Amino acid sequence: MKKIFLLLGCIVLLCFVFSACDEAEESKADISKADTAVSQAVSETESEISEDVSEELSAEVNKTASVADIAKNTEEGYSGLETLYMDENYIYILGLYKPEEIIVTYTDGTTQNIKEAFEDKNVEIADLDKYEVKYIKQEKPKDGEPFVIADHRDLISFVRDATDVFYTDDKYEYFFGSQPEADCVIVVYPDGTFQNLKEAFENGNITIADLDRFEIEYNKMSKPA
Repeated sequence: MKKIFLLLGCIVLLCFVFSACDEAEESKADISKADTAVSQAVSETESEISEDVSEELSAEVNKTASVADIAKNTEEGYSGLETLYMDENYIYILGLYKPEEIIVTYTDGTTQNIKEAFEDKNVEIADLDKYEVKYIKQEKPKDGEPFVIADHRDLISFVRDATDVFYTDDKYEYFFGSQPEADCVIVVYPDGTFQNLKEAFENGNITIADLDRFEIEYNKMSKPA
């Protein structure tokens, strides 16, 4: 009987030893996984720091170079309205050139198109004035106004070869005398975004009464029967 108890005791002891070994192996595996995760996190952090330092150095290099020239690589002509820059009170819009057609050259020989130059804060509106790049300076809504409607047709020459219907109701069609005109009468919102008339009417943001309130001239005719 003593031998049986002794044998059982040995079996229990062996089970305990095997269990302890398994737990040790699992602990080693967990430690290994943790080490791998830490190493990966350190590597990613070092990579991010390296990228940030590279961007900062690049920005510092750009700041040391001043504007040497701004060239318009195209003939002046209507090209669609596109926001170039905005500040607290105004939006500065290109209408006679596309941003990629205006090239800024710096004193270190590097170049950017005009929109990239504004995004990187390498140029100012005064530079446009200096190099005679035409733009639209549009005031944002103020005093709680939800929008303003601005007419910039006088800045652009149109070929009046077709009517451009921008809205219809039950009785009338409302139109301008040439295709691009509806693009150049814009609805400007407080956040600096804007829409042309067709988009604003399609989205239900304005009415014909709003055009009258902002003294926007337009044509209308009775809808065909």
